[in-house]
Amino acid sequence: MEIDFDYKDTTYEIKEQIARIPESLNGSKKTIIKKMAKTVQKNLIGYFKEYESDIPNTASNYDGSTPYVHLANDVKVNTKDDNQGFVYAIVRGGKYTGYKWHMIENGTTHSKALHLIDKAMSQSEDELDTIIDEAIGRAVQGGN
Repeated sequence: MEIDFDYKDTTYEIKEQIARIPESLNGSKKTIIKKMAKTVQKNLIGYFKEYESDIPNTASNYDGSTPYVHLANDVKVNTKDDNQGFVYAIVRGGKYTGYKWHMIENGTTHSKALHLIDKAMSQSEDELDTIIDEAIGRAVQGGN
């Protein structure tokens, strides 16, 4: 008994479905990117809270001229579109703490590097993969 199966039709359909995925995701890419950024933000806040102190910056020259804001309370998320169709997420420090991030991440001559941003990104990898997989699954199924 001989079985002959034509793979050309099946392969063509698969190629067509794969080709439609980017277009299906195009309308929801900003939502997907924002969801991913919120995941990184949540993990970053968790790391910052480990280093939270009840005493506002007593070891420095803090003069009280601006409100004391802890890093965990000043993590901002923005998404931006460029003119070429790309969407970017920015997770950064806010107005009161943004200038401190490089010192916390990379250290100084007086403090060791904590690499909290790297840790938060590593911790977020599985969740980010899940978000992407779900979005692609919805696109393949025909929904957004």
